Amino acid sequence: MILRLDPNGVPQIVELEDFRRLHCEFASDAVQLDNLGRSLAGVAEVVYPATVWIELGWMRQQGVNTDPAWLQKFDQMIAGAKSHGWVSADGKRVKAHAIWTANSSNRT
Repeated sequence: MILRLDPNGVPQIVELEDFRRLHCEFASDAVQLDNLGRSLAGVAEVVYPATVWIELGWMRQQGVNTDPAWLQKFDQMIAGAKSHGWVSADGKRVKAHAIWTANSSNRT
């Protein structure tokens, strides 16, 4: 799964069926950096430069119509992250790596 901002600055998860990896891709241009905090409000918190804490509730809502099989795989992925210490102490966020690209907002 990859967290990106669409061209309008709306957060989205792409590759929803990829439960083997989780990271965030953001454009490093000045305009996007200025708006990043606002765009991710309620979704994720960037701890610049390399860490992003993503809200698990929001991620679950991105699932394919809350398909039970998808939810099971998602929960297994989060259990694996927890075993590595990548889930917040309150269990509400998961830690992901931030990748800064020249123009990730134009990808789909």
